[in-house]
Amino acid sequence: MKILNLTQHKATPDQIAEGVYDYENHNLIQQLITFDEIPTFSDMIDRADELAKLVIEEGADAAMIGGAPYFMPILEFVLFRSNITPLYSFSKRVSEDTVMPDGTIQKTSVFKHQGFYKATPVIYL
Repeated sequence: MKILNLTQHKATPDQIAEGVYDYENHNLIQQLITFDEIPTFSDMIDRADELAKLVIEEGADAAMIGGAPYFMPILEFVLFRSNITPLYSFSKRVSEDTVMPDGTIQKTSVFKHQGFYKATPVIYL
């Protein structure tokens, strides 16, 4: 499966191994999913349409999405409407210890990609 990354962040090696790739102009993706002011519904539809067009032009089957919670349902809808599968990366926070040169241990939290959650079309009653 060919999965275009539509998130703020570059794809991780684990995500890349599962078919995710970054759009050549990742800054454009970031601009389309970032809102500096409260967006209108129309603004969000327009941006979601632009993102779907990019996915189609790239010939991808799916899109890895994530970002502003108020935008994700609209983006999901537009992607479904365009026959593109929206996917959310599922990751776990893993603690890693690194022994420092002075013998102390530095503990860091790392998000490890575990797989994808495939969004499901939801009908609101």
